[in-house]
Amino acid sequence: GRHRADLLDQPVYPRAAQNPLPVWVAVGGTPPSVVRAAERGLPLALAIIGGAPERFSALTEIHRRTLLANGFNPNEVPIAVHGHGFVGTDDEETADWYYPYYEPPMSRIGHERGFGEMTRHEYERMRGPNGSLVLGSPETVAAKILHWRRVLGVSRFRSEEHTSELQSR
Repeated sequence: GRHRADLLDQPVYPRAAQNPLPVWVAVGGTPPSVVRAAERGLPLALAIIGGAPERFSALTEIHRRTLLANGFNPNEVPIAVHGHGFVGTDDEETADWYYPYYEPPMSRIGHERGFGEMTRHEYERMRGPNGSLVLGSPETVAAKILHWRRVLGVSRFRSEEHTSELQSR
């Protein structure tokens, strides 16, 4: 160590429940990050907070091709997607309720990253069938997650407070 003596053979607590510890690489959309994960045979978690999810299909394809090129089986290395969302009882009621909470942080992120502020028009586009916001009734949310599964080939969907394994059909 630079500031203290090296720690050698020190136990780490709490111990992981899994052995080996599952490690995922989360990426926001850069091909080098995807390649770096695949070269090591690591699962990929795509963070989609804007744009059409379909545009991320190029990244999942890069991940699969790079896994193959490095001797890994793509069928054994899962891909997940993370998206912003909220499940309510009714699409319109949920959208109206959620917008005042969603707009401020997304406008702040937009300002920090050089994008425009979150407008209600952009919000409506994002919650539409081809948007990145997973929001509405359970049926609407399930349909969007299944759509992402089809276009991205993901096996898991992760949201802020909920993780769900997608069932094969």
